[in-house]
Amino acid sequence: MTRFNRLAIAQAGLLAGLLLAMFLLWSFDQSARLSARMERELTQLSDTYVAAGAEQVGALDDALRLLRHAEERDGVAGLAAAFDAWRVLRPELVEAAAFDGLGRRLGAGGDSALGQPWFVGPRRRGGDALYLDVVRRAPDGRWLLTLSRPRWSASGRFDGVIVLRVRAEALSERLARLPPPAGVSVRWRHLDGTLMAQLPPAPQRIGAQLARPDPLAAQTGRALHVDMHDESPWRVGPVAVGELPLFVDVAARRGPVDTLFMRQTLTVGAIGLITLAVAGVFLLALARQHRSLLRASTALEESYREIHLLNEKLRERAVRDPLTGLYNRVYLEEMLPKELARARRQGEPVTVVMIDFDHFKRINDNYGHAAGDAALRALGQLLAGWVRAGDIVGRYGGEEFIVVLPGLSQEVAAVRVESWRSELAATPVVLPGLDDALSVTASFGIAAFPDHGDSGRAVIEKADIALYRAKRQGRNQVVRYGQVADEHA
Repeated sequence: MTRFNRLAIAQAGLLAGLLLAMFLLWSFDQSARLSARMERELTQLSDTYVAAGAEQVGALDDALRLLRHAEERDGVAGLAAAFDAWRVLRPELVEAAAFDGLGRRLGAGGDSALGQPWFVGPRRRGGDALYLDVVRRAPDGRWLLTLSRPRWSASGRFDGVIVLRVRAEALSERLARLPPPAGVSVRWRHLDGTLMAQLPPAPQRIGAQLARPDPLAAQTGRALHVDMHDESPWRVGPVAVGELPLFVDVAARRGPVDTLFMRQTLTVGAIGLITLAVAGVFLLALARQHRSLLRASTALEESYREIHLLNEKLRERAVRDPLTGLYNRVYLEEMLPKELARARRQGEPVTVVMIDFDHFKRINDNYGHAAGDAALRALGQLLAGWVRAGDIVGRYGGEEFIVVLPGLSQEVAAVRVESWRSELAATPVVLPGLDDALSVTASFGIAAFPDHGDSGRAVIEKADIALYRAKRQGRNQVVRYGQVADEHA
């Protein structure tokens, strides 16, 4: 993978990561907005229906107060007349009655009220507060809502109650004049959990026993509660209706909530598609840029290869002798110190052999420089064929050659060099312009590292001294510097 590919992938990943982060932040923001919206709308509805419930119960309480006043003024007859007048205005009224302090019904016979909550409650509480009983089923099967207020004698003694009974369904019917939005339900529960009214109206559920509302929770009932496992997961309540034992719950059913989530999902999907489109356009632009850069990179690499080959050729020319094709003096003087440093680390000897054509000047003088060049090339070819793969052979200058033999002592090297000398003397050299081949010889001087010097220059000087001794002794010889040193010693 090229550096550009990695960079393009990193850029695409960074863009995708940024878009994903923006998408997640947007989703969280939308969820928070949805929750805030639902809480705001359900809280407003809760306040509306708390006020509506208080208004309906308050209207019934007003009727109850007037009925009590009529009974106090005109007795049971006044109570009956006032009830008939009220029933014309509110047909849902079923019955109004007065009971004395012993629970006996005034003006007519009937069951005693001593055990009834609407009688016992006002007597125990004292004061003049309204008592709101739970809805109860009458003998004829109807659900009735009972309200009562206490009667007090002139001396302040409890003197019974005034009772007003109303069809329970009528409360839901009157509250239905303020219909809730689609998918929203409203329930009015008594303190003991009895369902008093419901929107949308459901007469068959009136009187159902639900969970008892927690009065302490009602103090913070306007907070939004979410339970996605419920049929109505979004809920505000219970909220108390004033001082009455009545509580309101407002909930949004799953259908409308799912619709909101569907809208949000569609919006999220649209944003996701836009994100993919933007990423696709970006990657397409990167691909086009990559192709352009790839073509430029290919051309650059081709140019680099050509320059590298040219440099290799130039370097080869710089370190090669143009006549013999062997290494030149520059290369020999550069590589010999490196070879000695390697041998010093490994504790090995290195032998240097200097070679010089015998009577080379005669060949130039008698046969011309072309013949001399041919003789040098022939000797170079022979030397290149004699050395090992790791040996270094080169032309040192004029008719002098140097061979570097790593890992060989001067004694072992002398044996090999002697074989070179004898083979050269026995090999006729064919020179241009001559019918017969010439017999040529060479002199050889040997010096070794580290015995004869610790640097390349020192070892070459010692090999040159040995070569000079070989020429003085008659040429066509191999002389080791150790022999020269022994003679001087």
